[in-house]
Amino acid sequence: MNRMCEMTRNLYFVWIGLTILLLFGTGCAKRVETRSPEVPKDIMVSTTATPKAAPPAAIGGNYSSRYAPSTPAETTETEEPLNPEAARQRMVFYDGFVKLRSVKPQETLDAAAELAKAVGGYVESLKSNMIILRIPVAKFDEIYKAVLKLADVLEKSVSARDITESFQDVELRLATAIMTRNRLVELLSQSKDEKEKIRLLKEIQRLSEQVETLENLKAMLATMADFSKLTIVVEERQLMAGRADAEELAEFKWIASLSPFKRDAWKDKTRLNFTVPKEMVELDKKDRFIAESADGAVFWALCRDNLPEGDAQFWIEAIKVRLAQEFGAVSQQKAGDYVLLRFVENAEKPYIYFIGVKADHVGADREPPLHLIQVYFPSEAQEKRYGESILDSIAKGVQ
Repeated sequence: MNRMCEMTRNLYFVWIGLTILLLFGTGCAKRVETRSPEVPKDIMVSTTATPKAAPPAAIGGNYSSRYAPSTPAETTETEEPLNPEAARQRMVFYDGFVKLRSVKPQETLDAAAELAKAVGGYVESLKSNMIILRIPVAKFDEIYKAVLKLADVLEKSVSARDITESFQDVELRLATAIMTRNRLVELLSQSKDEKEKIRLLKEIQRLSEQVETLENLKAMLATMADFSKLTIVVEERQLMAGRADAEELAEFKWIASLSPFKRDAWKDKTRLNFTVPKEMVELDKKDRFIAESADGAVFWALCRDNLPEGDAQFWIEAIKVRLAQEFGAVSQQKAGDYVLLRFVENAEKPYIYFIGVKADHVGADREPPLHLIQVYFPSEAQEKRYGESILDSIAKGVQ
């Protein structure tokens, strides 16, 4: 009798266990079925949950784990994105460069500005012989082709960069910084210790500054996705004085293509990874290294064959001979293994342009590569703000 009771009780528990398993299993199955197969998983977005608190490296500064939320909410994926159509699209930034030769450069620049304004674009920057236009992405190709008809074309190029991952990265860092700051404000209201209050206030101030920077970077990336950039340089129709015949040698022709307004002097397959300077965001995480600030400072890196083979000083002298005459001043300095030339535009409010090189010797089995870094500051104010951080990144070298 006792044995039968025991068997009955065991069967009862087994039945209870199977019922619970079926209930949870059915719930999981329903969860899997509700995900939309058309939306890539890597661009699903959350509508209700707060992102997980990022580690210190993600938000910068002297973040202390004791200030982190006591119970961070877990990130969850929704069954459907906020905007299914937007989730399928990528944020692509088109960057064009055109160098023209005209009898009347100013009239050519004015004509280019009018073309952009006619389609809802605007002039971002204007100097004596250069203009930077922002053009609605849907009209970029049309305006680019129209600009090529304004005068004789000396150079032209267009690059397209997918900045979706950069935008999502900035969004996540911004959400994390805001969440952490809100938690610190809550702790501050509860704290009764004066020293603790001072520490919290300092951390809140640091995070507030970071939030402002990230909001500016997010706005910059959004603008880049909506408005393509077209840089136009116009030379007056005349012989360029001072050009040496030696420049026509094939090995040195690439130097003439260097410009603070071009990111693609040539095509290469080697990526040089540098530490992203403070207050800047990396635009391209797969192709070449390019970092930009919200107010237009840019730092980018390339690699090419070291032909004819020479050390860094050899190439610096070659670049200086061919480009110095186009600027008001030039000086030389070092940052780690890189030798740098600092060019200053010959203007009342000049831009600053750095070119740096490092020659690597990798053995006789293949040609040694030449590392080339370039930095553009729209004004001396940007150089003062970002220069130290960029030079520090260059000095650390390729990561």
